[in-house]
Amino acid sequence: MNEFRQKRDFNRKFFSPFSLAVVSIIAVVLIISTFKIYMKSRSVSQKNEKMAQEIADAEKRKTVLGEEIAKIGTESGLEEEIRDKFSVKKPGEEVLTIMDKRPEDDKINSNEGKGFFGKIWAFVKNIF
Repeated sequence: MNEFRQKRDFNRKFFSPFSLAVVSIIAVVLIISTFKIYMKSRSVSQKNEKMAQEIADAEKRKTVLGEEIAKIGTESGLEEEIRDKFSVKKPGEEVLTIMDKRPEDDKINSNEGKGFFGKIWAFVKNIF
């Protein structure tokens, strides 16, 4: 009998409204803290991915800059860089500028719309 009484006393204490409220509060606190930890871990993993991408971009940039440094290290690369930055030329070189043909140039050189004296002047100008 004593055994049944002990079991009944334990069940009465353990399943009392007060003990159930305490266990419920502890469960809610644990669930909230677990959710906060999950959100922080998710944020950290996103930051980790972002940093990994930035590291990959920095490595690519390092490779490109290394190639540019190697190119400038040669005499021809240095000359090309100086020409691009400062628009210089070597002694004896000439600058050649290529321009696209514009429709206005065709009208200027043609005899259309010049009139009688304009055509005569163009004829004389073309002779010399």
